[in-house]
Amino acid sequence: MINRASPRISLTLALIIAVTVWPSFLLLALDVYGLHGWLRECRVWHEPPGASVLAVLLFASAVVIVRLLNNIKCSTRLRRSIHNMPPLDESKSAALRKTLPDLDKVTLRVYPCNAPQAFTVGWRAPVIVLSSWLIENLDEQEVTATVAHELAHIQHRDTLLMFWVHSLCPGGFGLRPLRRQIQHLTVLIENRADTTGAFLTGNPLALASALTKVGRNLTSSCSAPVLSLTGNGSASLLRLRVAMLLGERDPILKFNRGVALLLAGLLIGTAYLFAYAYELPCVGLQCNLKTMIHPQPDMSH
Repeated sequence: MINRASPRISLTLALIIAVTVWPSFLLLALDVYGLHGWLRECRVWHEPPGASVLAVLLFASAVVIVRLLNNIKCSTRLRRSIHNMPPLDESKSAALRKTLPDLDKVTLRVYPCNAPQAFTVGWRAPVIVLSSWLIENLDEQEVTATVAHELAHIQHRDTLLMFWVHSLCPGGFGLRPLRRQIQHLTVLIENRADTTGAFLTGNPLALASALTKVGRNLTSSCSAPVLSLTGNGSASLLRLRVAMLLGERDPILKFNRGVALLLAGLLIGTAYLFAYAYELPCVGLQCNLKTMIHPQPDMSH
């Protein structure tokens, strides 16, 4: 059973996801709209300004598609490499499954790595991977809390969510507000997994202790390529998560003015596009496309 996030957290997550993913769908719609006009020899898209805009739109779409394909390739490669990792010891695995019954359909594997790391891969056949450092340096309750945290990511389908966010909003399109919201999204998702994991074990102190130990031993020599226990690898983020687990801090539910303006712009752009969706692709100029480029002589005289 999943411990539900507060309505404010859910709303903030929904708004951030909308802002980060919406531009790609709007971009695709504009590409179709522009190409349709260009193929029908619309003057707006054939003149230099319109042609330049169309080229920029197509280039941006190409970047998104390349990023999506690259992420699919990396995910496939990662899943294949994980199959070569040894499974977790049977006795430890049985103890974890007894404490966390929802692990029944989850595979547990060990990542030979001398650094604190845990992450989840896959959504149809999920695998939780624990680094050998975690198994050797955390006690039984801390390991259980760590696995519960990763199980929470599986229950909320966070890996799939972040896959699409990073694929459809590559690098925040170079826009600082979008980059900051993606970072904020990571914080909220990790906080939600912490809260749910603590609910599953009934022991938030164990997860707080595990995060504290991880924070003291952070290293970049063995980083995970996906959403993981350490989040973005920042010690400050780990301290914030510990404080929120202990009730010393509330989740940061910020949605700044710049992003609100961006969301408003996306709404206006989408409404404008739909308003002319059934018109001629000259941005609603109601022109005769062929005669605009090749005017026919007046034969009335």
